[in-house]
Amino acid sequence: MVSPTDFAFTLNGTPADIDYASAEIRRQRENPYDGLAQFRLAGVDSEDVEWAGGYTSPVIGAGRAVWRFTGEINSLNTVDQSATVSRQASTELIFLLRAGDPMTLAVNRFACTDQPGGETRREHLREILGSNIRFAYEDSTGTLLITASHSPDLPATLAENWLSEPLRIIFGQLIYPRLVARNFGNGRASVSGSALSGLHT
Repeated sequence: MVSPTDFAFTLNGTPADIDYASAEIRRQRENPYDGLAQFRLAGVDSEDVEWAGGYTSPVIGAGRAVWRFTGEINSLNTVDQSATVSRQASTELIFLLRAGDPMTLAVNRFACTDQPGGETRREHLREILGSNIRFAYEDSTGTLLITASHSPDLPATLAENWLSEPLRIIFGQLIYPRLVARNFGNGRASVSGSALSGLHT
């Protein structure tokens, strides 16, 4: 993650089948607007977690003993089964808000809740459609976090869009979550991160 809005990669290696790799590289260059001609990036990290990076058109340095592939991707996806996965069936969304935006300042005030002892916590809890929904704002990172438990009226298949759409109306702009986690309630979660800007004007 070279910046909050950019994912980049560098791979060094030699294709097992150089003729096949060369043919695929040539096919991609001859069809730059064909999405199916693009390469797909996939990998395994140091903890054996498999990641899918989606389609990409890398810059390829071939003709040497070790080839180099560099490029950018728009998203990262994985299935998380680690101990950090919530045991409650829920959807988690993280939005990156633009610093100085009037609505960002409004969210900062809206999510402020008084606590015993005079302290304040930047979160707001609501029960909607049988779902417990938590809004939290982190001023230091400019992120809005929304967590919603799944219910018959707010299922996993709809929660992501239903929780995002009101923000588009409130902000008057297209806004998309930077990170989406669908917790299935059995120790598994589908996690996807987007390299696109959280707010689009």
